[in-house]
Amino acid sequence: MLDGVNLWDMLMIPVTLSYIFSLIFIADKSKKSGKISSPTARKLVHIGVGSVVVVIPVVCSSNLIPILLGGLFVGISLLTSPGSPLDRFKISAFTDGHPFGTVYYAISLTILIFAFFNTPWIILAIFLPLVFGDGFGSLVGLRYGRRKWTSYTDKTLMGVFGSI
Repeated sequence: MLDGVNLWDMLMIPVTLSYIFSLIFIADKSKKSGKISSPTARKLVHIGVGSVVVVIPVVCSSNLIPILLGGLFVGISLLTSPGSPLDRFKISAFTDGHPFGTVYYAISLTILIFAFFNTPWIILAIFLPLVFGDGFGSLVGLRYGRRKWTSYTDKTLMGVFGSI
């Protein structure tokens, strides 16, 4: 056993990776079948992965596993993003948005876990608004947004209210 790492911590690796890959697979298949749009697929993965990954530091006894998972997620995000250096790993559900948005997302969470593991409320306070605010703002704006926000040409009033 690694120092400070228990069996529960070790179980978090396959459970978390299975969850992330399942979410990505379901979102990609749903997008390809036309059941959901690409932005919706991307935001559902954004909310789903963000909400589970943020919980990991709260349930783990050592920061080694969350940092390892964060590093793996950075790599997975890089390979599956529109900016991936390997075309065959790119996921069609992630074609909208910034080419490296998911990579930056994973890097920022990994840095937060490293810096604030012993005070998980800080991680939650910083990251949960990004997970839910950005995700739901986009979903609400795409679904119900008709009137554009005057300061931003691509934002809608409903999307802004959905992010609150």
